[in-house]
Formats: sequence, structure tokens, C-alpha cells
Amino acid sequence: RERLVITNGLRVIAIDPAAAEGGSLESAVEWRWPAEGNLRYYMPNLYGGPHPQVGLAISGDRAFATMFSQQSRQGQVGRRQDRFEGPGAIRALDLATGKLLWDTDAIEVEVNGEKKKMVEELPFGRLNFCFTGPVVPRGDRLYAAAMSVTPDRQCYVVCLDAATGLPRWCTWVGTAPATRERTSVPAFAED
Repeated sequence: RERLVITNGLRVIAIDPAAAEGGSLESAVEWRWPAEGNLRYYMPNLYGGPHPQVGLAISGDRAFATMFSQQSRQGQVGRRQDRFEGPGAIRALDLATGKLLWDTDAIEVEVNGEKKKMVEELPFGRLNFCFTGPVVPRGDRLYAAAMSVTPDRQCYVVCLDAATGLPRWCTWVGTAPATRERTSVPAFAED
């Protein structure tokens, strides 16, 4: 069945394109995540800094979206203030229903007998970071590019389990000096 799925980084919407022709777009909406209501998410203020893009990829019966976190990472204890903020979460949604299957903001892992936020245990997770565009799903894996800005721009590729969102591996790709000018963000392709 045809379905158009879009995101602005705050909400994901699935639309039946055939139902949208010649009628109300609202009547073509199959589902929204989150459902109706005001969004209480932190929206970044980019001030001319890097502009990481949100993105969405579909594989099988799932949609995978890079989205903004529910709170600013800058305001958390131990985070250095900078002028950079981007989509810090990846969310998996059931393509037919819009039900949230997993969210990297909520996944916890056990570290030395303690439950900790999974994303903060990744090499870039304690820095001001973002995912930089859509993920690349391949079979039972998801690949995502991530970057931090301070103290230097660190670029990583992370591989997640598509069913659970748990990390399989993460590797550092490179470093570039942090700059005040608007800069590009890392991206990758898979072959």
C-alpha cells in the first residue's frame, strides 16, 4: 500500500497520497506520532551554526526517524554551552499504526550493575551531539552518522540493532576544528 511518511523532527506523519488528491490533506492522514496535542519538545536555536538535518528512512514495516530530543542536551549537568543543537534521538515507529517501537532517548543499558541511558554510553553521548540526517537501514541493522561540535567537531558512525535500538558498534571517523562559521555536517552513503 502506498504511504507517504514525513517528519519535521518534532512529529512524524503518515499520509495516504491517493486520499489527498482533490480533497483535504487532513482526511488523508493515517497517523501521527506523537498523536494530537501540543508538542513539548525542545526546539533548537541554530543562530547561523551548523544545520544538521532531520531525516526518515523506511525499511520493512518500520519507519526510522532522526528527531529532536525531548530536552536540550545543553542544559544538562556537565554539558558545555555552545551554539549547536540538532536531532539527538532516533525513533522507530510501526509503519502501519504509528506506534512507537523504541526511542534512543529512552533506551537504558546496564553498566557495572547500574541502569544508564544508552545514548550517553556511546563515545559521543556525553558531548553536545546530534545525528546528522536520515539513518541507513540494512537488514537487521541501522547506520547513523553523529557529530559533536566542542571541543572539536568529532564525527562518528554508529550501528544500531533495528529491532531494539541497542548499539552494535560505534566508530570514530574523524575530527575537524570547531569553527564559528556555518559548516556542513557529516553524511555517509552505504554500498
